[in-house]
Amino acid sequence: RREAPGRKVESIPFGSQGVWPSEGRPRTTGTTVVAVGNDRHRDWSLLADVAGRHPDLRFVVSSLSEEVRTRPWPSNVTVSQTGSVREVANLYAAAALVVVPLVDNLHASGCTVVIEALSARIPLVVSDAGGIDEYVHGSGGILVPVGDAQAFGAAIRKTLSRTTNGAVDSSDTYRERGMTQEDYVRRFVRITDSILGRSGWDERVVRFVPMD
Repeated sequence: RREAPGRKVESIPFGSQGVWPSEGRPRTTGTTVVAVGNDRHRDWSLLADVAGRHPDLRFVVSSLSEEVRTRPWPSNVTVSQTGSVREVANLYAAAALVVVPLVDNLHASGCTVVIEALSARIPLVVSDAGGIDEYVHGSGGILVPVGDAQAFGAAIRKTLSRTTNGAVDSSDTYRERGMTQEDYVRRFVRITDSILGRSGWDERVVRFVPMD
């Protein structure tokens, strides 16, 4: 709004395809921590630090990033490059927890991974950066200050403890808050209709609600 004065500026919630139907996910109670992502605002240095502090946990990092491929990782970290939908689904199926380590950014880096984890009801630990809090809100996921390896590790431990004890929030946040791929398409259909004068402005397009 500051950069485009006098114009209508709105933040439109993103939506993405789920990994699989929530009810279809096998319950995982192990200690495998999964991190997925390719963009430049992932904080891989933080994750390497966290993994080094918790050698008894298994970390799987899936990324096409050159930084991920070339950096030294602790021995409890496995690096992979998933590509197909099936490979991604298998990766999430093995996850007791999904983590999204982030540096400061302005584009909600990590929102696709957060949405995918929510679609499968996998617990989350996420760096509180770039507006990602709006996606994690209400999911039972834990937001951690940017760059705080000690707090990030503690959040992982807390979440894994809850998972083992069966105390993880199982609400269908993905659908309840309108983060499906269909919701995203419908938002832009409503926006287009409004711009072309076919209908009035639908306030739901800027809210985390289902777009039925």
